[in-house]
Amino acid sequence: MLIHQIKLRTFFTLIYLSVIIMSGGYFFYAYNQYKEHLAESISKEILALHNGMEKIFNPIINADLLHLIDPILNEVPKNRSFVETISLSLNNETILSSSDKRQISKTFLTTKSANKNNIAADILSGETYFLMPLTYYHGENKMIGSLLITINQKAVSSNLFLQEIYTSFMISTICIVVLISIILFMIHKFLILPLHAFEMLTLDRKREKASFFISDLANIYNHISDSYDQLDEKERSLENALYIKDYLNNILHTIDSVEHLLISDKSIQEIMDESCKLLSKHGQYNLTWIGNIVDDRIEIVAHSDDSTGYVKQLNLSLNPNDPTSKGPSAQSTLTNKTIVTQSVNMEYYSLWRDKAKDSGIGSSICLPLRGSANEKPFATLAIYSSKPFGFLDEEITMLEDLAGDLGYSIVSRIKKEELQVALTTDSLTGLSNRILLLKRIHDCKNPRLLLININRFRDINTVYGFDAGDFILRSYAKYLSKEISEDFGHIFKLHSDTFAILFEKSYPSQSIETFIQKVSLMLAEHPFSYNGIEIWITIAAGYSDTTEQTIENAEIALKIAKDHKVLFQQFDQSMRSNKEHEENIAWYKIIKDAIKYGQLVPFYQPIVSNESGEIVKYEALARIVMDDGSIIPPFKFLDIAKKTGLYPQLTKTIVEKTIATFRELPYRVSLNLSTEDITNTDMVSFLRESIINSSIGNKIIFEILESEGVDNYDLVSEFISDFKQLGCQFAIDDFGSGFSNFEHLIKLHVDFLKIDGSLIKNLPNDRNARVIVKNIQNFASEMGIATIAEFVSSKEIADIVKSMGITYSQGYYFSEPSKEILINLEAKNI
Repeated sequence: MLIHQIKLRTFFTLIYLSVIIMSGGYFFYAYNQYKEHLAESISKEILALHNGMEKIFNPIINADLLHLIDPILNEVPKNRSFVETISLSLNNETILSSSDKRQISKTFLTTKSANKNNIAADILSGETYFLMPLTYYHGENKMIGSLLITINQKAVSSNLFLQEIYTSFMISTICIVVLISIILFMIHKFLILPLHAFEMLTLDRKREKASFFISDLANIYNHISDSYDQLDEKERSLENALYIKDYLNNILHTIDSVEHLLISDKSIQEIMDESCKLLSKHGQYNLTWIGNIVDDRIEIVAHSDDSTGYVKQLNLSLNPNDPTSKGPSAQSTLTNKTIVTQSVNMEYYSLWRDKAKDSGIGSSICLPLRGSANEKPFATLAIYSSKPFGFLDEEITMLEDLAGDLGYSIVSRIKKEELQVALTTDSLTGLSNRILLLKRIHDCKNPRLLLININRFRDINTVYGFDAGDFILRSYAKYLSKEISEDFGHIFKLHSDTFAILFEKSYPSQSIETFIQKVSLMLAEHPFSYNGIEIWITIAAGYSDTTEQTIENAEIALKIAKDHKVLFQQFDQSMRSNKEHEENIAWYKIIKDAIKYGQLVPFYQPIVSNESGEIVKYEALARIVMDDGSIIPPFKFLDIAKKTGLYPQLTKTIVEKTIATFRELPYRVSLNLSTEDITNTDMVSFLRESIINSSIGNKIIFEILESEGVDNYDLVSEFISDFKQLGCQFAIDDFGSGFSNFEHLIKLHVDFLKIDGSLIKNLPNDRNARVIVKNIQNFASEMGIATIAEFVSSKEIADIVKSMGITYSQGYYFSEPSKEILINLEAKNI
């Protein structure tokens, strides 16, 4: 820019100097020309004067009238300004007559005769004396005298005419120079400077409001300047937007890493620890922590690197009387709102300001962690930025979304853990229950199981009351837990009065029997004291070390021990008597005849809307009606039917009869399918053809038994997808009865969940059952799945089910299963 400016000024300076030099050169050239011309004119004047004097003086001298010469000579200087003096000598030695009387009788100052051809040159060279011969006649004699003409060099130099010319020329030259200077100045001022301003505007964009002589240029300049201002503003805006975009993308990447963490299988503590670490990796965040709400305090349970010890010194109370409750983290918790502190200089931050500044903290944001927007927070998330005003509005929104997802994930995991504990824990004793026992046996290579039963426990409940019975169970559970280490075995509580001990190591049966004898001896010597009453109990135990049907075999051994009133019985295969085989054959004949003679019939039980109280659908339940009118429920013959290969015929019979019944009815109907049905290609083809031929797909709901478990999810998912295209819907039956139920809920896209009746019937008296059912309902609701409560047998249960938000109810309270379709319910206050 400076180089351009120097070049521009140099250019105009050279033009200006050139004009001056050219004007001066021209003046001196013209001046010298004029001097030469003037010298030539004077030369001619001198020659003319000489010739004139020669002509005038000849007759005068010849007439000897010499006195007339002086007046003539005196007139010459007057008439010719360049002549200073003119003198005449007739003898060429002394001056006879002169215009300067002082020269008379003096000798000539020069004896050099002037060359007529060089007079002009001599004048220019500064010669002032010109001696010229003068021819005259004295009588008949030709005489040569001399005429000395002295010119006035100063007069010549200051010749009035020459001076006027010089002055005029100088004035003209000065005027021209001034004019050119003015023109150049105007060009510079009104054109060059604006152009220079335009150059500065385009190069450096140094803009100030301009006021040029040419208003149009000023308008253009100001318009361009304003345009540049707008462009600069847009550029700054775009740069800022790009910075914000990159900044937010960085945050989004960090948040995305945390979100991936939330869907992992890590524990709650691991999620909180790693979330803090990930958030602090964001360039501007230098510290993050999570604090749980415990009573009236915030206890920090996870944090990122705390090299300055800022987190360690935090002591946060929710008590309004405590000054720390005025801080942002406590206020976020108390108000259930996000609190952004854009500067640690805020008044309410005074308690932590100095330490915050020492730790490089400029601003912070505290976000409540909660299961949903309407819930109270269970924890708070605090993030600190190294810069004041370090949180953008968009950033705050993103962090609020993250806090919502983090809170939801933690609460979901807590509920899942609580639900898992409730599903696998006996609520009375706190021991693991049958569900967890099944899983442990499934995972164990060589399970060995000991069942311990309290003899005549029903009598204890009858004589002393159920509270006493519960006391005995809790006390006995504590005793067993104390006596049995985890290295020895794992304790489980099964139905009512039976306990189980699973041994994963190999022990001789004599060692197990010795252990039982020790337990029995303790019971014989130490009764349980309840409200001042001593209650004595005895036990019976059954033991199985078989890898197949472990529980069933241990139960057989336990039954034999109780029947024979012995303390300990070990199972062996001989205990499975021929009587069982005979019973199986008898059941095979009953099932086969029932199918053949039409005694296998579907019974229908209505499913009621908890909102309207009206029947909305039915479930088809297989029954065998004997000749005497007695009805055999399915749990007595389904297992035998599967083992004897009659199960597919049984399924087809129930499906055919149910479709025939509901083809013309305005209700949906549920049909139970086992995984055996779904994996049987012949059965799948039969179901598809039956539904297509009867055009009843939009009325069919298939119930898949959850208690059986699903091993091939791809095959089941394919079956569900295929039949949904025919209009069918799907439900998981007995949900909550098996240990793999959450896999069903997540992996199978079903429409209904039928909550297991063993949970529903215990709702009034079992807290664990209520926790499980409530969590099942919450999960189903969040996934958009309707729920059905089975085994609703009383108004009390119906009211509880309705209060939990369960969609439908089914059970004896409304109607028992019947061959006839029940169109209307009797008035039920539900």
